Amino acid sequence: MSHSTSLPPAPTTSLSAGSGSPAFQRGPLLLAGIGLLVVAFMAWPFGGPRYVVAVAIGALAGFALYHAAFGFTGAGASRADGSLNRGLRAHLSAHRLRATG
Repeated sequence: MSHSTSLPPAPTTSLSAGSGSPAFQRGPLLLAGIGLLVVAFMAWPFGGPRYVVAVAIGALAGFALYHAAFGFTGAGASRADGSLNRGLRAHLSAHRLRATG
């Protein structure tokens, strides 16, 4: 039984006409904002402004961690294909096999 360790190609983002940057999506941003307002409104009776601030901090932390994770994995993947030692490559290969098989 053999497992393939190749990864599927990375998805591409659609670019705005001539701008050179990814298209801005208002729908998901609006939905996330409404969701945060609902959570903050529901948290108010339990802790007042302290819980609303906690919701805001959680939203900002989630936003930062989401973007940091994708930036890290892109940089990590480019280094893994390039100049990492054999031990780390073997470790990453084991993770890939476990994730796909």
